[in-house]
Amino acid sequence: MSVANFIGLARGTRPFYDSRLNTWKIGRFYDGLIWHRVIPDFVIQGGDPLGTGSRRARLRLPEENHVAEPKGTLAMAAGSAPSGSQFYIVVGTGPASDYNVFGTCTTETAVAIAAVETKNEKPKVAVHMQKIEIARCPAK
Repeated sequence: MSVANFIGLARGTRPFYDSRLNTWKIGRFYDGLIWHRVIPDFVIQGGDPLGTGSRRARLRLPEENHVAEPKGTLAMAAGSAPSGSQFYIVVGTGPASDYNVFGTCTTETAVAIAAVETKNEKPKVAVHMQKIEIARCPAK
């Protein structure tokens, strides 16, 4: 479910709650959002429409897995509270295995983002997600 949720939000096929407009809508959720939490050698986190880490898309995801999170891991929180939009990329040693791991990615850009100057884990100059591209791995 985490994979389908993330892909739907990234591609614009999954409805989400837009708290700014107080309505549900469909569109490319992540385009233009900022990386609101940046910690070198740990994670970069984004997916909050307000850029504060306090808002979510009002989607409920079940806890699906708690596995190791090496560099390049894509993961997001899940559980009883609405969440479903904030995600992070591991750029060093990952967090405890308490989150839904739903993919992997290359880390060159993520590591560069993790190196920007921050204050209280937030970039001093906003770093935006221009567009999230999803590619399937070729069949083996």
